[in-house]
Amino acid sequence: MDPLARLMAVPKFGRGPCLDRMAQLLRVLGCDSLAPGIKVTGSNGKGSTTAVAAAILGAHGLRTGRYTSPHLLDFRERIAVDGVPIPLPAFDAVLERVLHSAESVAPGAFGSFEFTTAIAARWFLEQEVEALVWEAGIGGRLDATRPLRAPVTVITSVGLEHTALLGGTHEAIVREKAELADTHSRLLLPPLAPALVTAATLQLAPRHVAVEIVPPLGSDAPLGLLGAHQRQNAALAHCSAQVLLGAAFDARLASQALATARWPGRLDLRRHASGARVVIDGAHNLDGVLAVAEALRSEPSLAPRPPGRRVLVFGASLDRPAREMLAVLRPLAESLVVTAARHKGTPPEDFAPDATRAPSVAAALEVAAALAGPAGIVVVTGGLFLAAEAVAGFEGVDPLTLRFW
Repeated sequence: MDPLARLMAVPKFGRGPCLDRMAQLLRVLGCDSLAPGIKVTGSNGKGSTTAVAAAILGAHGLRTGRYTSPHLLDFRERIAVDGVPIPLPAFDAVLERVLHSAESVAPGAFGSFEFTTAIAARWFLEQEVEALVWEAGIGGRLDATRPLRAPVTVITSVGLEHTALLGGTHEAIVREKAELADTHSRLLLPPLAPALVTAATLQLAPRHVAVEIVPPLGSDAPLGLLGAHQRQNAALAHCSAQVLLGAAFDARLASQALATARWPGRLDLRRHASGARVVIDGAHNLDGVLAVAEALRSEPSLAPRPPGRRVLVFGASLDRPAREMLAVLRPLAESLVVTAARHKGTPPEDFAPDATRAPSVAAALEVAAALAGPAGIVVVTGGLFLAAEAVAGFEGVDPLTLRFW
């Protein structure tokens, strides 16, 4: 069995809270004292913030490990050193070591996300990385990344998500996410509602965590990522890198990294063979599509040029509010094509029975490009799996080879 199949055969989450067994596993693997790092959690924007923070650290000449989830095209994207995913032979070898070590700690108790976190930690140790950026999975208090030490933690945003696990209010969710922060560390927040800032601050007061509000980058600061929401994510990344680097922080190097930052699948601008521009975004909840909608209204590069049209390709995963998400975006496009990702895609007839339907993401792109015209723009959004299939088409990757939990 190939290593990824072995890993994905294990349930995504393990048996009960994982913190004690994760801490033990990291010790057994020799990973209990890794290089200093940044931890990132939030409802939206975690991946972008993690990627930008890693880029800033790399621009300072540090060998940097980056841990993200989910992936777009290849599972190994989740574990990267200086932007290069872990090679398959190394992934296989480290997985074997992690599985063997886990049996000595808590046989049958670990989930695949915990295993993946441990693989990342061991790979970063072997690669002698000098700085790390860790993206949490869900929440913070019970996340597999919590035992990993970091002097600074970031919460990118707070939305009503995973409420069965994190709580049914924004205050409960921000408290859960805030718990990712280490004792005597710093927690960076965007300008949240005062009640949420207070909730996070009170939650962490017994552990002496300093809470800081970080405003978005100014509109005059060069940024390689599109969208006003990315200016907030970039500011959090910038500030977290500054905290981690201390006196070694160089504002010029950080600005250069921001200006060239990229994160595939997030307002990711491509060019169709017809000449039409295609923007792909993995927005997968209501807050995410609201950010996409704002970008469509404000970013000149996302507007069609006459006589082109803006055409929306939309699909959502089974557990998402597809009708509500589509209602936000539909007024911003002249035509709509609906489809479903192969993985967990909601049948389009369930949320848009009267819209033009396509049997696949690739087919939807062809229909949309024809409707948009060479001067138009196609917007592909509604889910990360949908975005992954769209990116795969541009990268020459067969969508049938994409694998997700």
